[in-house]
Amino acid sequence: MMMRFLRMNVKTVKEPLRKILGRSLLSFEELTTLLAEIENIVNLCPLTYVSDDKDDPEPLTPATFCTLVEMNLIILCNLQSFSMKQSPKRHYNEENCIKLCF
Repeated sequence: MMMRFLRMNVKTVKEPLRKILGRSLLSFEELTTLLAEIENIVNLCPLTYVSDDKDDPEPLTPATFCTLVEMNLIILCNLQSFSMKQSPKRHYNEENCIKLCF
């Protein structure tokens, strides 16, 4: 099951690369730009079933999880800056909690 999922992901990157590139050569900057655009396309592809019903929730995408991680990092950074004003022992405990989360 996992290998099938990985093959599908590789295929979603290889096909646009083949269509766009053909046999042309790109510079490093052009290639990184192209891969960033393909990454954006892949991150917006739904991971779950897409329903036709408007009342159903939005399908999950990898971008959903990236956004959640960014939001958690912002919250944790704010927590850490706030906790630095507190006692050193409490700061140490919160810092360990942050390390365990990642």
